[in-house]
Amino acid sequence: EQYGAALDIIRQLKILPMSIDSVEQKVNSFKYYEEEIRQSLPDVLLATMNILLMMYKKNRPTNATGSRLNQSASLSFTIDDGGRNATVMGLRENARALITFAGMMPYRLPGDTSARLVQMEVLMN
Repeated sequence: EQYGAALDIIRQLKILPMSIDSVEQKVNSFKYYEEEIRQSLPDVLLATMNILLMMYKKNRPTNATGSRLNQSASLSFTIDDGGRNATVMGLRENARALITFAGMMPYRLPGDTSARLVQMEVLMN
């Protein structure tokens, strides 16, 4: 369960966008990646989205009884949540950036990669 460390390594690689603002730059950089990187990118995208989902599940807001809140309830959270809401919002932005990047890549993703990415992102909302 070292998702945070894994995500840090993925960020250090700088091949995937982790914010909407960096998507276009990463799409433009894609053509300069080695063929081995381009071929493994679908797996890296899926692994990264899975890490984001696991971190989301660990950090999503809960109510006093420990049950998970729905989205509209979690939007009303304040900073009293120990920063969890900010973490959750950041994870959602990371996921949205990955989905946008996957859709803009000048490369056809194999099989059900796009569908699986979208399914995981939906679970974060």
